[in-house]
This record gives sequence, C-alpha cells and structure tokens, in this order.
Amino acid sequence: MCMLLPKASAIQLAASLVDQEKLKTLWNIDVSILTSTELLLGQQEAVFTLWEKNMHSLYVDSSFGWDPPSKKRELFHPLSRFIVLHQIDDSASVGSLQKDLIAFAMFRFEREDGQNELYCYELQVHEKTRRMGLGRYLMQQLASIGRNWHMEKIVLTCLKANVNARSFYVASGFELDPTSPEYVSADEDGETSQNNVVADYEILSRLL
Repeated sequence: MCMLLPKASAIQLAASLVDQEKLKTLWNIDVSILTSTELLLGQQEAVFTLWEKNMHSLYVDSSFGWDPPSKKRELFHPLSRFIVLHQIDDSASVGSLQKDLIAFAMFRFEREDGQNELYCYELQVHEKTRRMGLGRYLMQQLASIGRNWHMEKIVLTCLKANVNARSFYVASGFELDPTSPEYVSADEDGETSQNNVVADYEILSRLL
C-alpha cells in the first residue's frame, strides 16, 4: 500500500476532506488540496511568502539556518501535497473574485522504521486569521487523510523556540516521538536511555 501512496492524486486525497462547507458558510473560505506540481507560480509565491512571514525570525536563529532555495526545494518537492485555504473576496469588482491565501498545510506520505507516516512539514496560518480555529481545522484534515490512507501516525518537526506552535501541537494530542533527538525511553526493567543528541528542535507525533 505504502509504495503506491506517492502517486495519490489531489482528487483522490480530496475525498478525505471534511467540513469544507462549514468554512465556506462561516467565513467564505475555500478549501482545496493540490500536489506541488499543480501549484501555479503565483500560488507557490504566496505559499513561500506566508511561510517566510511566520518563520523567518525563528529559522535565522536556529540550527536550520536561513536558506530559501533549500526550503523551496523541500516545499515544492514532487511528492509534496498541500491543503490550502483561501479567503474569497467577491466585492473587489463586479464579476470578479479575489482569493487570498490565509493558511496551508504541506505534507508527504513517508515510511520510517517500518511505519507508514503522514509527515506534516508545514502548517501555517496568516496572522490576520489566527484564533479562528484554522490550525485545528488543518490538523483535522491531516488526520482524516492519514486514516483514510492507512497511515499509522502524523509526524512533524517543531523548533523549541516556537513555543506557541508547540503548545498547539501538544493540545492536539502530539507527544515526543522516539526519533526525536532528546527522547527518553524505558526498557522492561524500568531502565531509561536517552538519544545522546542535544538539538533546538523536537520531532512530535500523534497516533491515528
């Protein structure tokens, strides 16, 4: 099953989305899912601009460093999938629609240590639309897709300095993953061991 997942089309994945009409009714928000190759140049620019606005200061001071070309290669990798939320402004002019990107999640299907994982590389919400539950909504979509495509867990990387994001993930049911650099495990006798790496990020996961 997992070997076929990278070929899943946006149409196939969209069948797993839930509560799309709720956002349309409440806030005139359009929900869609696209593969990286389906993103137009303007959409790619909007995605990167939102990521840069939210993450620049955190990345500059992190071990990841600020490397836009590398980040773009990661974001727009051929196997990347995007759930994108656009707020529709139909008042711009008669007969025209303006769609502003206000949030997105980027994920891939991966296999690590014998487990099928939905790896969430990014979950970003524009500052003007925070406190509307959009991050929670995107996480709900990721979980729905993961379950429908037989993933065992959602995995993500979170910088320790990104305190608000980490609090959100913990509240969403995420815990430190065994692959995280500073994960502490216990054996049957209660003896503990720790991954001997100190890092400025954590790998978090949530079972599906």
